[in-house]
Amino acid sequence: MDKKKSEERLKKIFTGITVAAGIGVLALLLVYAPDGKGKPDNGLARTISDTASDKTFPKKAMDTKHLDGIEFFAEEGRTHVPKETRVTYKTDPPTSGLHHDKWLPPSVYEEDKTEPELLVHNLEHGNVVIYFDPARVGELDSAALTALPKKHAGQWNGVVVVFKKGLEQPVILTAWRTRLLLKAYDADKIAAFLDAFLGRGPENPVR
Repeated sequence: MDKKKSEERLKKIFTGITVAAGIGVLALLLVYAPDGKGKPDNGLARTISDTASDKTFPKKAMDTKHLDGIEFFAEEGRTHVPKETRVTYKTDPPTSGLHHDKWLPPSVYEEDKTEPELLVHNLEHGNVVIYFDPARVGELDSAALTALPKKHAGQWNGVVVVFKKGLEQPVILTAWRTRLLLKAYDADKIAAFLDAFLGRGPENPVR
């Protein structure tokens, strides 16, 4: 083999090695690309941030028939703030975020007797907070809603009901990082929501 052919062969070999090395590096980057926290991405979808709170979501399949339209949100934080602090939340009503160190016993409340920073702590406890506008909900349906806190009165799995005007929909259900808007009272949807999320707050999930 003459010198020219030898040089060409070495050039091809070197080029092949370079390409293979480049592909290998690219593959490593794809597999071990940081997820923003200095950890490799394991390929699992993170449609909801804060995987540490995944235990707050149902272990069993949700009743999708009755929970159509349910919304899930990224966690906005869990830190306690002084009682005079007013927090701006990304959702209305709020579903997570900074909150006061106190909370409300499961019961029925007028809007002016509550504070969002207290209700968010209820959500962290695993409570479901239900908001509804009495002017847009029938008398019998109002009675059914206001009876729920008596049925679910636990600190870690209670129901809080709040009368609130100006809601996007007449009835809104909230749990930690979760919301469901209802155009009208719907016993099946409410029961499905309670079954899915009651008692699953990140502070002390009881089921």
